Amino acid sequence: MYFCCRRYEQMRGVETRAKHERREKQQKANLSLSVKEVWKECTGISASGLDRMEWTSNFAHHIKALECDDSWNLEFDDKIDPKNPDPGWRTFMWCSSAWFKCSGCKRSWPSNNVMVAFHMRLMDKEGTVKVKRFRQSCKICSNAPMETPDISPENIDILMEKLVQHIEAKCYGKVVNFGSGRSAPLKVRNKHEPEHCEGCKAGVCRRGGI
Repeated sequence: MYFCCRRYEQMRGVETRAKHERREKQQKANLSLSVKEVWKECTGISASGLDRMEWTSNFAHHIKALECDDSWNLEFDDKIDPKNPDPGWRTFMWCSSAWFKCSGCKRSWPSNNVMVAFHMRLMDKEGTVKVKRFRQSCKICSNAPMETPDISPENIDILMEKLVQHIEAKCYGKVVNFGSGRSAPLKVRNKHEPEHCEGCKAGVCRRGGI
């Protein structure tokens, strides 16, 4: 009887710790999103505007290391087709990790299968990079819209480092050691669901299409 009680208490303790860890992860995700909401209230800059600033400033930092005389600009463009770039454009894709938040039920979820596509072109000493972040939809809400991933500054930095390496190789013809660096993964409990992944539907997700 004593053994059974002790075993029950141990199992309850493990279950309680697991619930606490899940609650902490959710709170961190909500905090990250709420910080952007507070920033909007204080500065008038939207979360998407703040996100754009993070990407462009990080890109400017990494492109400066090339020490080239060309000017480079980065912009978001959800219309680009990663498989069919326009003439003169080079492509690069990377799988990152990010959080998503449903605009309907406000549920948040992590994913380690977030595809990001880049199209790049250098013409007349002016370089342009177009970025498409593949979205995901909430699996609970019916007819849920596709949501834009919230990629951490750490993973944006990794993305920009890899992007500039590909610019060196594809736009300047340099020999580059790409290394084996990967995006910082998140702890994900559920399996990737292709029916809710824009990358899978486009046939570019590393987990395959549907």
